[in-house]
Amino acid sequence: MKKVLALVMVLSMVGFASAALQIEAAGGKAVVVGQLDKDVYLILSAGDGASLSGFGLGKDAPLASIGEMQGTAADFAAVGTPVPAGFEGQAWFLASFPGEAYKNGEMLAADLALTTSQSTRTWEEVIDCTQYPNGKLTRTWTEVTDFIKGAVSLAFYDLDGNVGRLADKSFDSQSVSSLTFVDGPCVPEPLTLSLLGLGALVLRRRS
Repeated sequence: MKKVLALVMVLSMVGFASAALQIEAAGGKAVVVGQLDKDVYLILSAGDGASLSGFGLGKDAPLASIGEMQGTAADFAAVGTPVPAGFEGQAWFLASFPGEAYKNGEMLAADLALTTSQSTRTWEEVIDCTQYPNGKLTRTWTEVTDFIKGAVSLAFYDLDGNVGRLADKSFDSQSVSSLTFVDGPCVPEPLTLSLLGLGALVLRRRS
């Protein structure tokens, strides 16, 4: 029991020590920002409709970091690193030279692509018009909605074999990009049509 408690405490401390790292996403980029407290493999992966490409070290990564992929997300998932199921990405090793202080800033970056889709719906409403007394017309509305979906996850694997999930960021939004309408012809109400017809018949008989 004591060994189990000790293991839980160690893992929680590891997670806390690396909790300063997070994922920021903007302008088609996913960037790992924050400050390291030890040399570590960072595994950045994406799924649920998102994908990553063009990986590279951030401008504030420690100087001994290796500037190329050190394995795929699947490689590290196979040894117990908590990469979400179905997510794909890369692992990069970030390390400092002896005596080098870790900086606070951009550690790792990648191009981020999200799944986008659209849906269209139409509906009608009957409204008043002025060409005829009590005239009515049918207005047909068309609404186009844009959807964005995806997720990014950051995990770590350190030189002592500790693993953990550091951050997750999801994208699931929708917004109306277009709302337009088209009006049909203005039509008199049935009573008005009857009166117009009756009036035309009377005029015809008189002539």
